[in-house]
Amino acid sequence: MLLDAAVRSSSLLPHELVNRFTVERFQLFLGGYLAMYGGAGVLLPLWEYFWVLRSAWFLAIAVICGGQCVVLLVALTLARHGKHGQSITVACIGNWGAVLLITSVAPRLLPVMVLASLVPVVFAQPYIGWQRGLAFAVITAGCVVGLAVLARFQHFAHLAVEPPRWIENAFILIALPLHAFHLLVIAF
Repeated sequence: MLLDAAVRSSSLLPHELVNRFTVERFQLFLGGYLAMYGGAGVLLPLWEYFWVLRSAWFLAIAVICGGQCVVLLVALTLARHGKHGQSITVACIGNWGAVLLITSVAPRLLPVMVLASLVPVVFAQPYIGWQRGLAFAVITAGCVVGLAVLARFQHFAHLAVEPPRWIENAFILIALPLHAFHLLVIAF
């Protein structure tokens, strides 16, 4: 509200210009998150499956992330039609589902999935009211608890060939700081 009041009184930044940049920023975020899920979630696991280790878990992660890419495309389409509230909801719900499923398949990726569960909700805060923001925060906290429970107590990851530790460690060492940096950029 303070930004709206400041912008309305400013001749340098008309209200419509700020709103346009806000909309474009949201669409840019969705496009970037789509690229991240497509690259790190679909292409990388498929590459690992075909050239490193033929583990069904790589295929499962690729399918989960492929589904999340479809969800993000729907959210991007909604955003382009001006339905930002619905777009944010679709993106957040899809993301929560994707990180829960990925953690059930690869519990060692828990640290990355915890940060990944936070990203859309943190980004959505300027676009939603405080009641919806509070609801999203509570749901995200529940999602993080679910992630921890899945990582600690699921017992079916051993059903397929587990990837070597170096693959998981490399992914965590790259993805964890990137997600942390992403969250900090959004926050500031």
